[in-house]
Amino acid sequence: MVRTTIACARCRKAKIKCVHDGLPPCQSCMKEGSARIIHACTLTRPIIKRKKSLAAYISLGTSESGPVEPGAASWTQRRKTFSPDRQREIGEKENSNSSQKEFIHRVTKAANAFVIQFPELNFLHLPSFLQGLKYLNGDAVDITGQHNATSYRATLKGLCFALLALCAPWLEDEHPTDDYILSARSSMSIIDHPDVFTIQTLLVIAMYEWGCGRTFKAWADSGMAIRSIQLLNALPKPRSTTELQSEIQNRTFWACFVMDRLVFCGKPQPLALPLPSVEVHWPVGQRDFAFGQTTSRFYPHIEYGTSMDQANYSDLDRVYTLIVQGYDVWSKILQWVAGGGRRRQPVRHQFVSPWERGSIWLSLYEELREWRERHDVCVRFPDTAVEVHASLGQAHGFAYLNLIYHLCRLFLGREYIPFLPTPTSEPSGPVDPPLLALEAPPGWWEERAYELFSSSAHITDILRRLDAAAAPFSTPFSGFCAFSAATMNSYVLYFPRMNLGRSMNAAADFKADKVYLDRFRRQWEIGARWWTAIETTQQLHEKASRDREKFFGKTRADFQALEAIINHSASTFLSDAEADTHGEPQDHTRDPPITPRSNSVNDGLGAPVAGNHSVSEVTGVQDPTQYQLQVQSQHDTILYYDGDGNAWNAIWPLWEDQMGISFESETVPWDYAAHSAAVV
Repeated sequence: MVRTTIACARCRKAKIKCVHDGLPPCQSCMKEGSARIIHACTLTRPIIKRKKSLAAYISLGTSESGPVEPGAASWTQRRKTFSPDRQREIGEKENSNSSQKEFIHRVTKAANAFVIQFPELNFLHLPSFLQGLKYLNGDAVDITGQHNATSYRATLKGLCFALLALCAPWLEDEHPTDDYILSARSSMSIIDHPDVFTIQTLLVIAMYEWGCGRTFKAWADSGMAIRSIQLLNALPKPRSTTELQSEIQNRTFWACFVMDRLVFCGKPQPLALPLPSVEVHWPVGQRDFAFGQTTSRFYPHIEYGTSMDQANYSDLDRVYTLIVQGYDVWSKILQWVAGGGRRRQPVRHQFVSPWERGSIWLSLYEELREWRERHDVCVRFPDTAVEVHASLGQAHGFAYLNLIYHLCRLFLGREYIPFLPTPTSEPSGPVDPPLLALEAPPGWWEERAYELFSSSAHITDILRRLDAAAAPFSTPFSGFCAFSAATMNSYVLYFPRMNLGRSMNAAADFKADKVYLDRFRRQWEIGARWWTAIETTQQLHEKASRDREKFFGKTRADFQALEAIINHSASTFLSDAEADTHGEPQDHTRDPPITPRSNSVNDGLGAPVAGNHSVSEVTGVQDPTQYQLQVQSQHDTILYYDGDGNAWNAIWPLWEDQMGISFESETVPWDYAAHSAAVV
């Protein structure tokens, strides 16, 4: 390490030695440990201030004493030649006005695209945000009432950079988006005093990182935003805070609430913002928010322990409240499915059928139904067409609301169907353990199949109609909806009897899904993984429908990795040893009941049955004892090759490689694999 005249501004201001190896950060900034300080560490030469001399006037062509001497002018010209920093400064001044106008123009386009395309992050009050852009270079008035003008400009500009990165697909901007993200991160003031702009910037960055497939970073950024908004809500508000500023902060909180449920880090995580503990009011209506009239109507606070309000919604004025409530239902469904779903019951020795009171499936289904029943017909699809709301300029809010509903129905319906049926299979319940001990009510499975495959078709139709209405929807959430719909449209295309032949447009819907995903993967990096997954799924369905013998007896256990991708999360089961350490009995839900009943009057030859299929038909195992041993080893890694070299259960998770991943933030290296091993 050497000490030179080159130093960082922090050490120079503190009048301490700046020790470094020629590159930032220096030792002093590294010891400080603050991400903001480490990012801000820049090594420069000392700035020498000189009194105004004759040379300054020579550069203007005159001096106080008379004409310019030729020699002096020549010296000044040579000095300009050897001052590239000074030349750059002059050039920046000449182009500052035009570049600033161009920057504000691009940010304005990004903000408008953000408000339309990301209704789940509905915190941006467009009129005041655009009004504040003019303060980026001038003297700013702090509209937050919390910080000085310099801090206001810095955090506002950080949000601008984040918006430019997230909304790049709609801007035709060739500037590297990761550079925008780095600029946005360097402008945040998380450590010193989190403010609304900083929290909003973190949320936008989290959405961007998720779209890039960097889910660990997205999860971490979302977590920082959540803790920051909790801290900000705990601080007393300045007296100068207006009602509009309070509502912007309130909506920023609900955006954190949504991101808490949207971004998962490889497997389900405990929610940081459980709804029963929330004691803030629901978002106000869109019209009141736009006009800043946040108290013109009464919007009650959430009572402790209440899941959601019981109001009926006849229009989309309070669409953000609807989306927030829908996400709360969706997160419960996703947590259950990603945690094992029907195969992991909370009461280990109890087999509760989904139609019975007390089942998790039924409680989730009824909560979803109750939320939906409070929506008027004019905000439901397909009861009301997308084109109607497109004519009113609210197509994306309408589409988002209905995408959440149909995605929830898709996940609930998919849980009890065979992962890989036979070409002649019909809806009759699960064929892999744990099997159901009771017979379903008449028509129950047929109704579930209709809901499942109609929801997948509706998701495809919503996205198709948005394209036709010149209002395309292309965000990470809409891409995941298209991917989920594609898996089920492919399923019913190759196994039409699973919906009793009612999916007449399955081929067209699946083709539309692939067209959408092909376009989507060119805009978002995570789309490439979804494209690969749907290609693999289609190949599996096609080959299994053509060659029954080759895939005879294959169940979910043979495709655990592929199923984890489809289910959005790499979920795993607790081993028996792990279950014992948690004080729980061993998991026997993988074993079938001793005398399971069929949903059909034809029980076969006395062998245990699963739905309409006997165990020997489903698994190819004639001896029930051998079948039980096979069931007990399901959770082990099984690599199944189809004869063409395709390993359908190869390890290729949906998100980043979670086997030995090295997760590094921009400032602090963190060995994720080592940390996980230490925890285990």
